[in-house]
Amino acid sequence: MTKIDFNLRSDHIEPIQEMLVPGLLNIPVRGMSLKTARGKKLEKGAVVAQHPGQGSADVHASLAGKVTKVSFAYVTMLPGEGGGVAPVDLSSVDDDKEMIRTLRRLGVSATPLMESELLLINGLNPEPGVTSAEALLAHEKDILIEGLSLARRLVKPSRCILVTSGGPEVQGLGDCEVQTVRAEYPASIEPLLIKAITGKENAEGTAVLDIHALWELGMVATTGLPVTEVVVTVGENNWRIPVGTPLRHALAEGGLECAEGDVVRLGGVMRGEAAYSLDQGISKQCRAIGLVKAGEVAPVENVPCINCGECVLHCPARLMPNLITRYAEFDRFEDARKQGLDICFGCGICATVCMARRPLLHLIRFAKEQVRTTLDA
Repeated sequence: MTKIDFNLRSDHIEPIQEMLVPGLLNIPVRGMSLKTARGKKLEKGAVVAQHPGQGSADVHASLAGKVTKVSFAYVTMLPGEGGGVAPVDLSSVDDDKEMIRTLRRLGVSATPLMESELLLINGLNPEPGVTSAEALLAHEKDILIEGLSLARRLVKPSRCILVTSGGPEVQGLGDCEVQTVRAEYPASIEPLLIKAITGKENAEGTAVLDIHALWELGMVATTGLPVTEVVVTVGENNWRIPVGTPLRHALAEGGLECAEGDVVRLGGVMRGEAAYSLDQGISKQCRAIGLVKAGEVAPVENVPCINCGECVLHCPARLMPNLITRYAEFDRFEDARKQGLDICFGCGICATVCMARRPLLHLIRFAKEQVRTTLDA
């Protein structure tokens, strides 16, 4: 069985590669309001769906083409001839609130762009085996500096700190201070990053932007065009991939072969999710694509807790995942909240160390979704 290395650094970062255009796109739109229809021809950058959530971003056509299928989960497009939408001149947008609305329309989430005294740029790779953050720092610095300028305008911080692992590819970012932390997961998770830099838990007046969000801001600031690509670690390399690219295509381009019994993982080894189909399209939130080979990891099973205490011992939030997940398993969500469900930041360490191989992270995510649905009702 594979033992997980919690190291967040990579010793060798190659330039980001451009992935070939796929034969079709399956653009994720679950939970969004559709703005297109079957048979419609779209330019690259045309709005496909709008998110109803405050601060959430719209989704756009990552290539010009024709919509061939629409469902509650995906908009399927066949790439074809066509141009792109006209760029937006962000320099003409003077009002900050209007700028945030414009960024949302261009596919950039405004959630972290609230006025704060301290702005932290999370330059750590999000999970072990995911190297896209270091790749962006090493090879897309001009774009990141443009994004930082726009972020500074909206957040208005008196202090800005780039938090990194201290690798040789990090030469600073504009006029940001640079601070290093131990590059070991879960140091990259926002609450722990804030604690490491400020020395405080739940520090007020602190905004955090990860490198991927900063890159998206920079792309919009540089081009004036919607965000239609994502930088993803596939295998050993990092790729610039159109949103909606099917996993089948991304795996083939990345040199990964999915055999019988293998699981395709969307995300890292700690918080990734199993793909349900090789035709599943890549979303803007995807940071990595990997394979879990058959027999590589002990299977997760629906078995009782054996009360070993490993999850409690290792939980960085000092919670009791054993109790939270027991309550979640039997739909006792309010009891789970009393045990700290809302505080849990879903790092996945409890599931990794569980001796019984219970689906702890699955149960926590299930409970959080049920609570969110109830509160939104």
